Amino acid sequence: MRSGSLLTFLFLLFTSAALGLPTRSGVSIALMRRSNVTSQDGSVNASLIRVHVNEVQAKITRGMLAYEFNTGTKHHLDTGLSRRAALEGFPTTNGTPGEGIVLVGSPSAMFTVDFDTGVSDLILPGVNCNTPACTGHPRRYNPVFSLASEPKNAAFITKFGGTSVVSGTIFTDAVSLGGLVVKNQALGAADSYPESLAIEHSPQDGIMGLAFPSISRLREGAKPVATPPFLSNLIAQGSLLSPVFGVKLAFPGAEIFLGGVNTALSPGPVTPPLPAFWEVVMDSVSVAGTPIRTAIPSIIDTGSDYIVGDSKTVNAIFRAIPGSKAAPPQLVGPGFFTTPCGQDPKVSLTFGKRKFLLPASALNLGPIEPGSQDCLSGIVVDTTTPGAAFVVGEVFLKTVYTSTCPS
Repeated sequence: MRSGSLLTFLFLLFTSAALGLPTRSGVSIALMRRSNVTSQDGSVNASLIRVHVNEVQAKITRGMLAYEFNTGTKHHLDTGLSRRAALEGFPTTNGTPGEGIVLVGSPSAMFTVDFDTGVSDLILPGVNCNTPACTGHPRRYNPVFSLASEPKNAAFITKFGGTSVVSGTIFTDAVSLGGLVVKNQALGAADSYPESLAIEHSPQDGIMGLAFPSISRLREGAKPVATPPFLSNLIAQGSLLSPVFGVKLAFPGAEIFLGGVNTALSPGPVTPPLPAFWEVVMDSVSVAGTPIRTAIPSIIDTGSDYIVGDSKTVNAIFRAIPGSKAAPPQLVGPGFFTTPCGQDPKVSLTFGKRKFLLPASALNLGPIEPGSQDCLSGIVVDTTTPGAAFVVGEVFLKTVYTSTCPS
């Protein structure tokens, strides 16, 4: 595929059957461009990238912990390593171009959210959120102003980094996305936000998770039961023409497409990923046509900017790229690599027996320092939760066109 080609990743929300694409149109929700990871001098903002990658790693581990709590069994990708890094926190956002508008309440109030397939829950700043990180956010969820709001008599409190917390109360309320309404959607109204959710780091109001119920961390009842996410509720109440959605992260025209796919972007049938995360199997990752690893379990994460993988595979990828080297750890930390800025790394990912070449413009995030000829790569080692899976984010998702296929 050439640089600039479009991505629509397609998913079935039910795993019981493979369906063809609907013949009628679904609903398109426009996405807004978020800030990038380069500094004013054109070099990368290394410290910001490090924070983003750490949060992606911790977010996936938190999802696995939630899966075990909700189902009573460990997730099949859970290695049990470095669980303390996750600390059962709620996700922060990390700069992906996935911000859109959701309406909450009756009458409705507008909020901006990051759409994230790596989590399941809807989290908004509550009216009582008075921590410094909350004060810059102008919009707050106030249940008093909604005729449809109901308290669930359940609170949540979770940790970030051992000291910072997100805490608040669970409500149900009417939630609308692109004109599609869930009448009793669970949401977390936060009474505190950590510094990572301050408006200078996360300009959107909150997060809307698009993953499965099994990794929800909003629970209610005497024996806590995970609350169904927005997409699951849309299907349960019959609001979608088809239990399919598409995501396009390339600009212009970035969108989420609910109830089908944008047929101008994607032909063909689709099949479900494994439930929990949006998990599929990557056939292979290759450099210059030579496979580095095959049959890689992969989590498709619209909430990540990067491709994050195990140390053995990622190191092998960069050994195969001429001129690549480990990035100076004093600048960006361990697990990062650089490649020559003017060189095509010739990295490709294969899904469904179809190979997608990642252009240099997507993989090279920018010069590691002002004036440097070495560019930081968007492929990173998972240093906190080592395991077999890859997390495949925007580096891939914004530049290629693909879809899941019937098994």
